[in-house]
Amino acid sequence: GDMDFANRFSANDSVRVSFVGCTFEGDVDESGAGKGRGFQAQGTVDLLIEECTFRTFWKAMGVGGTNLVIRANDISRIRSDGINTGRCKNLLIELNYIHDFGTTEGAKDHRDMIQLMGEATGVLIRDNFLDMNEGLYAQSLWSDNKNLMSEVEITNNLILNAHSNGIAMSNMRNVAVTTNVMASVPREETGGIAIPKVNVWAWEDGSLDVSGNTVPGIINPKGVEDENTIEDGDDVALRMAARQDPRWARFFA
Repeated sequence: GDMDFANRFSANDSVRVSFVGCTFEGDVDESGAGKGRGFQAQGTVDLLIEECTFRTFWKAMGVGGTNLVIRANDISRIRSDGINTGRCKNLLIELNYIHDFGTTEGAKDHRDMIQLMGEATGVLIRDNFLDMNEGLYAQSLWSDNKNLMSEVEITNNLILNAHSNGIAMSNMRNVAVTTNVMASVPREETGGIAIPKVNVWAWEDGSLDVSGNTVPGIINPKGVEDENTIEDGDDVALRMAARQDPRWARFFA
């Protein structure tokens, strides 16, 4: 009987909070749709969420504050969003395995694996494995255009999905998108959704670096194809290699 956004686990306006090795497991309603938010922390200083499991929720987590670390977590079977951010400063998202989104009645939800929403300064997203796998397509890494985000680096992530927004960043200042690998997942139920691409919009008075990526396409910025490898890789081969990669092998041991 709870609403989709019901929340039982939170650390709002707190200082020095760590969740390590925890399991956050939600529930489904009578139709099989995930319910509730796994974890919420807004206005928190020095937060660590490490080696935790999040599964079977409407949304896995929403975080905001200062000095936030989300590391080496397994996030799956989420009906809508994996990681949502509010206003934050010094945010690190690394070494997470985010995969297999959607539940029985979740196909109509707007799914985002990592969604940056609030004004942010100092964001580093690196070495994450985002895989549609057997789930439903989702935006992989996306930011809205309502809030300015500065000093943002997105590097060394592997993205396997079937939505055009592979790395889609808006309203950026001083942003680097480097050495990421992206490939499309062919699937009949995607309904013709485009293959994932890079699409970054940044202010001209700041720095912008989109280089060293291996991706199916780059929508923005224009004219940087020679600084990247434009190809759609083999999702099966990339997935097999990722499961042996020391960054993520712990999830498949």
